[in-house]
Amino acid sequence: MYSDTLNKFQAILNSLDDSNKNILQYAFDYAKKAHEWQKRKNWEDYIIHPLEVAIILWEKYWDISLFISWLIHDTIEDNLNLKIKEIYDLFWDEIGFIVDS
Repeated sequence: MYSDTLNKFQAILNSLDDSNKNILQYAFDYAKKAHEWQKRKNWEDYIIHPLEVAIILWEKYWDISLFISWLIHDTIEDNLNLKIKEIYDLFWDEIGFIVDS
């Protein structure tokens, strides 16, 4: 399952222009690092959950801001060292607003 999700993510990355590809990869790396200590009940890395849902949203809406927002939305809740200001600073206001909401 994890490898299928990563393969879908890679296919999405490959379909994007360089600018969106870079920011999406950055968001994935950011979320993965923020959740590196978390595991799901089945002991998979936690990142698989937001990634799977982000992929579902991508397949429905094809919206890069929504994809990134969903991918990183739990980073603030689950990591006391991260603040919403960091999301606004690292990404753009629309993503900050969605994550903050």
